[in-house]
Amino acid sequence: MNPGESEGREVAQSDLERLRDDLMRFRAERDWEQFHTPRNLAASVVIEAAELLENFQWQREDEGL
Repeated sequence: MNPGESEGREVAQSDLERLRDDLMRFRAERDWEQFHTPRNLAASVVIEAAELLENFQWQREDEGL
């Protein structure tokens, strides 16, 4: 490990923890936890992915987006 590399990981971890805490607080303020079941979260991921895929639905392989 290079000098300073460990420090960078600690900063990144700290940023991720802060982001997670902000998201949890955002969810709690809106009482959304009741909707965040594994089934609902999985369905939401699939639905969002389908919306992205829709942009490519009728595109030929040789076409760029």
